[in-house]
Amino acid sequence: MPTERILRGVAHDLAHHAQSALGWLHPHLGQACREAGGRETTVKLLAPEPYPNGLPDREPLALAAMRGWFIDLLSRLGCDAASIEPATLDFRCRANDDYDSAVRVSLTTRRGKTYTVTSGFFGGGPSWPLQR
Repeated sequence: MPTERILRGVAHDLAHHAQSALGWLHPHLGQACREAGGRETTVKLLAPEPYPNGLPDREPLALAAMRGWFIDLLSRLGCDAASIEPATLDFRCRANDDYDSAVRVSLTTRRGKTYTVTSGFFGGGPSWPLQR
């Protein structure tokens, strides 16, 4: 079982990677949300196909790569992905800006302990839970 320190670090690294340009999620995920009539979505990172249902396909490989990056990070830190369920990434973009995104990562262990980290909107942080 991974330690609390490691899981907090994983959640932090994942949130910042997903929110950064290196994650390749924006502007594509923001555009897909807007086409579906919203500004936010939830990604289940451990699902075999993490692309959210109901969104138009825009760069689905970016989320597959994010999933791979996450699993690789866990592995490098000596964690088994099977010890975490679920692992979610909530993504939100501003109304008229697909590049300025906010991300919330939640990792829950099989024992029920949840680690949550938010990143984005230039430090102001979004209000969570997601307001639809």
